[in-house]
Amino acid sequence: MRIFKTLCLVFSLLYSLMAYSQSVLQILPTRVVFEGNQRSVDVFLKNRGDNDGEYRVSLRNQRMTTEGKFEVIEKGQGRADELFADKMIRYSPRRVTISKDINQEPQTVRLALRKKRDLPEGEYRSHLLFTSIPNIDKATEQSSGMSFYATVEISIPIIIRHGDLHATVSLTDAKLTSNAKGENILSFRLNRSGTRSIYGDIVISQNAQRIAYMNGMAVYTPTQYRVIEIPVALIGQPSKSPITIQFKENPTYGGEEEAQLVLK
Repeated sequence: MRIFKTLCLVFSLLYSLMAYSQSVLQILPTRVVFEGNQRSVDVFLKNRGDNDGEYRVSLRNQRMTTEGKFEVIEKGQGRADELFADKMIRYSPRRVTISKDINQEPQTVRLALRKKRDLPEGEYRSHLLFTSIPNIDKATEQSSGMSFYATVEISIPIIIRHGDLHATVSLTDAKLTSNAKGENILSFRLNRSGTRSIYGDIVISQNAQRIAYMNGMAVYTPTQYRVIEIPVALIGQPSKSPITIQFKENPTYGGEEEAQLVLK
């Protein structure tokens, strides 16, 4: 009987966690770039899930790897070539509750920029982090002696561009392989050089037909390249029908660089 009650309690808590996970946070815009005389930005939060959601708001410094993943940079662990924005950004509120009611106005987080005097030229970046706060029944937790917490973290980049910055883009090292499932995998390097990050879309085509697409691909400073792998549905063999890889920056975020590579 005791085991049965324990199992019932575990399943009850797991159900609560699954229900909590249905709080789905939508963030607009998905990235913020401060340029020129811009000094403030509003970030809008909407709940697209079935339950209310509560989130803690903070800033975190992260490093992009050549695989496109992010590593957390602890205080004092940054490299000399890494420039962070967290000391120049003020934000409020620090904690938000977002209703599941779609008729409610979006929750707003206000960002304000305070540049340092004599700030050296460069691109400064930190990430605005939203960490979910689990809604666990404290009475159930205390009586059971067990704790189950499901937290979700979502972040968007906050970028400060100061000075006359530039970037160049290239595509290299393209190759076609297959995985254990027999799928065709196209891999290549998206290269960045210069003093700012790049952000744009990738289109893969063959015989003038699009066979794959990736939007919102970024390479952040000081990372110089990113290895990209993408499944492709080939129309023909590359030797007879070359594969064209194109990258084009999104002009909304201050870039107009393009690059192209053909794999035969």
